[in-house]
Amino acid sequence: MALEQRLSLKQTLQLRMTPQLRLAIRILQVSRAELESIVADELCQNPTLEESELEAERTAETATRTGDVEASETEADNLPAREKEKEEEISNVSEVDWEELLERSPGDFHGSIGTGSDRDDNRANFIENTAAASGEDLVSAMLDQLNLVMMSEEERRVGSIIVHNLDASGYLACTPEEIAFMANCSAEFVTEVREIIQDFEPRGIASVDLRECLLCQLRAIGYEADDYVVQIVDKHLSELESRRYEKLAKLLGTTVDEVLECHRIIQSLDPRPGRNFDEGETRYITPDAYILKVGGEFQVVLNDDGLPHLRISSYYRDMARSSEDGKDTKNYVQDKIRSATWLIRSIEQRQRTLRKVVESLVRFQKQFLLSGVEHLRPLVLKDVAN
Repeated sequence: MALEQRLSLKQTLQLRMTPQLRLAIRILQVSRAELESIVADELCQNPTLEESELEAERTAETATRTGDVEASETEADNLPAREKEKEEEISNVSEVDWEELLERSPGDFHGSIGTGSDRDDNRANFIENTAAASGEDLVSAMLDQLNLVMMSEEERRVGSIIVHNLDASGYLACTPEEIAFMANCSAEFVTEVREIIQDFEPRGIASVDLRECLLCQLRAIGYEADDYVVQIVDKHLSELESRRYEKLAKLLGTTVDEVLECHRIIQSLDPRPGRNFDEGETRYITPDAYILKVGGEFQVVLNDDGLPHLRISSYYRDMARSSEDGKDTKNYVQDKIRSATWLIRSIEQRQRTLRKVVESLVRFQKQFLLSGVEHLRPLVLKDVAN
């Protein structure tokens, strides 16, 4: 077979992902929080992109609005009269006989905050803020208990190092030898201090592994070393994990029922004693869209709160059209304007797609929305795309 050179034409189709298309696909997939982060980063990096002042003023106006327009106008007209009433209320406060009032109201004295819907809003805010307000992180809780224990200053110093090296589950995040190196002491001394901390509440804190954590909790309950449950945790956790009850019964010389009872006791223990402590601020999920029932129909409302309305800066738009600036400057501005325009269009396309998807879900799952989960129908992406 002879070798020869030959020219030929061949048509092929290839999908090339431009950076703009990648950005559009990414914006379509990200959550609302990530979208806000992308927009904030782009506002910092792209000088041609800015937030619409009209929308900012409208948002500020909405935030400061108290009631409807008529109520606001009425409040403005009655402002002098209300000022006078407020002064009279302040003057009357000093005339109240508080001792007589408290005597007639035995027990705790509670004042109401607001009336009607105001009081309901305050109650809702109190419920929402309970977790963040009352939550205590693991390190602070352990340090408080450490300061209440009678120990030497050296033991307290080593104990503080141990507490600051706990992970979110309450286990020691490094080895006792590493703690000894950081504290410049012996590993035996670290073990002594760690045994004191393991008796703190919750029991099992500062353990190096699951076995040690469970043994600490069993000792606190009152089990001894020769009890079956302690022997299972100490030497046979792998068999228990595999549910080899008959093998465990033979190894311990007892019955399967006794092993099952030991398993029930172990299940009542806490394998992660530090997980119930608050590790930061409570975060709430913000929906991208709301489904509202108006009469007998459902309406889809997109959630635009907190999402800035973007536009191209008129200053940089004029700069891109001007012939006075240099070529490099014009090219830079034009590239930034194209990038900003693509971002704005991608966000608009995301909102349109989101509305269509939610409207499709409402049409397909209307009986589920009306009657409950027993009317939920199977739905795949292909159906929504069609």
